[in-house]
Amino acid sequence: MKQKPIPKLITEASQVREICEQLKNQSMIALDTEFIRETTFFPKIALIQVATDKEVWLLDPTVLSKEDLQPLLEIWIEPKILKVLHASFADQECLYWAYGCIVTPVLDTSVAAALCGIGDNIGLQKLLKDELDVSIPEGRSRVKWLNRPLTPELLFYAEEDVLHLVELGRSMRKRCEKLNRWDWVLEESQSHKDQFDISPETMAMKMGKNAHLDQVGKSVLLELVHWRE
Repeated sequence: MKQKPIPKLITEASQVREICEQLKNQSMIALDTEFIRETTFFPKIALIQVATDKEVWLLDPTVLSKEDLQPLLEIWIEPKILKVLHASFADQECLYWAYGCIVTPVLDTSVAAALCGIGDNIGLQKLLKDELDVSIPEGRSRVKWLNRPLTPELLFYAEEDVLHLVELGRSMRKRCEKLNRWDWVLEESQSHKDQFDISPETMAMKMGKNAHLDQVGKSVLLELVHWRE
């Protein structure tokens, strides 16, 4: 059996433009991100995965600037192209802080599954297996996605995360429309800027939640967050 080629990272602005020429002719595309937030309040974007039902691209945001990615940012807000994500809130948060962009319109397959009665907070692996009889590797935690070069294993994993999302999106859309819940699902799938514009007070409260700070410590933390912001 012929071995599957190792996915390659997109690192050139010209490649991004070529990809977007293909994406702009699609009615539905898939999107995912990998990021790190272990030592920071805001997520640090490490990888962007984009797919049609025929091809997957892995883009390297540690090399590509916001200007390089501008054609893709325009695709993300193109109203004629539906973007399929799974459990999209964290991805939207990451893209908002990295590029000031909220992806729209969105079909969140996790939201669709919940509103169609399949299950709350269902993982992508289980949903793909149940809905399409497709098996993908289990989710990874504590992966150092900002490290370069990424191993072939991680590149394959990142590819699998979006490889079947367009097909899953179409399947979930049929379910939603059959139940007359399509508009509801789209509404609940969409993130908004005010979900990510968090006040310094809220940030400090979240950061200090498990730190057992006394009143002085809480005041110092709040001042530090105000200073950083």
